[in-house]
Amino acid sequence: MREFPVLLLVLVTSFRCGNSQQAGVKFKLNPNGVGVFNDLGFREVTRINKTLLNNLIGSVEIGDGLTLEYQFTNNYLQNIEYVGVKTTSMISPNYLFVVGRGGYMEVDGDFTLTIKSNGVIQQTISDKYAGVSFNSATGVVFEIDVSDGFITMSDIQCEHFCGMFSVSLDGTKELGFSVDPIEDAMKAHLVQQVCDVFIPKLTSQLNEVFLDTLLYMDLTGPMNGTRVDFSLLPDEIEIVDNNVLLFAVTGKVYPVSNPSVEYPYQIGEFPEFSVTSQMAQMLISDYHLRSLFHSMHDSGQLEFEIPDSSIPRVLGRSVGSLISLLIPGFRPYANMPLTFTARSSEVPTFEVDENSLKINGSFDFALMVQLESGEDFEAMAIDARFTAVGDVISTENAIGINLDDIKFDLELSRSNVGEFPFGIIEASLQGILPTFVKTTMNEILNQGVTIPEFLTMELYNLNATKRKNALEITADLRIN
Repeated sequence: MREFPVLLLVLVTSFRCGNSQQAGVKFKLNPNGVGVFNDLGFREVTRINKTLLNNLIGSVEIGDGLTLEYQFTNNYLQNIEYVGVKTTSMISPNYLFVVGRGGYMEVDGDFTLTIKSNGVIQQTISDKYAGVSFNSATGVVFEIDVSDGFITMSDIQCEHFCGMFSVSLDGTKELGFSVDPIEDAMKAHLVQQVCDVFIPKLTSQLNEVFLDTLLYMDLTGPMNGTRVDFSLLPDEIEIVDNNVLLFAVTGKVYPVSNPSVEYPYQIGEFPEFSVTSQMAQMLISDYHLRSLFHSMHDSGQLEFEIPDSSIPRVLGRSVGSLISLLIPGFRPYANMPLTFTARSSEVPTFEVDENSLKINGSFDFALMVQLESGEDFEAMAIDARFTAVGDVISTENAIGINLDDIKFDLELSRSNVGEFPFGIIEASLQGILPTFVKTTMNEILNQGVTIPEFLTMELYNLNATKRKNALEITADLRIN
């Protein structure tokens, strides 16, 4: 597989830099993953780099009172490749240096030569030309600046990279005089055009394409309205042995309606990446997961209803009939439609290590009665603190959580049907609420987060494991 390390670095540094220094998600691309990412970068740059260069018009005296006028038009840079890399180094936090071993470019277009004698046209030749540049020498330096959140290839030694352009003009061998001065003029023009036209255009378009793609990811399905921040942390970029890429993003999850929200969580120490034969790895910190639940809480995604028709009859009685039997003040509402509404009343906390995954939180359960007038009446409200345990699950291209068990500590918080000893209905509620809450939350958490395609590259064959303060995801990469 061909490698294009320069393109890889351009892609990596095209993330916008984050202001926060906390890494919420860390990434590792192993050598086989770097190869796929390089191929993606080369494909994208190839799509961008068919660049129209400026025309060149000029003239030279060729003796005997003759003037040769030339025009080069439809000049296209068709292809660029970087053959090898000698060294890659970084000056933290803002600069990456790639010292190259060889570069290859192809340019083609049309040319017209007009021979004039005392201003009178004697002969005109029009044909195609081809230009090729190959530099096998060392010392081509790409300096990539990410200090302001955009890539800036700020010091590219174009003269070295393009200095060996060879321009061939078809159909000129029978002219009887040398076209070397014209070819030399075109060589100099191409060097100037690559430096002044192509490189700025490439930089601008890469920023536009990749920044628009990578700044954030909007979640879908039950988590619609939630966004993940993918701002790159420049200090976290590391290239190991020139074939393993490490980088990190802030990974904060927030409601789309409130992007400036700040969370008080501190990130625990990340574990080391495990050993795997898969192409890519992610360590998702407890900070990322806590901010996910915080965002779901703020966005109202942890609110749901349980109609009494969904609750099984107890001792042959409906829920309303059973409650009215135990609570005299509820008897006027015994045969009216009932609904339990659940609303997350405090932000859930999230804990994970190698052996367990635990979520703690609190719901406000309200028993609502639909009156004959159509209005809703709150009969009572219950503070339900819970502890849920479960595991991380994975599918072909999504990561989720499955709750295995949930336990409640119930307490009556308010009543509009008179005073009564809460214990007389607590046992019945303990038999009803945990099952429905677990089922409802699993409907949300099982779907989890689908990892979207990045341009045409997707992660697949995802596997998830619990680690200390983090979840680790391993995956393979493919280009569609």
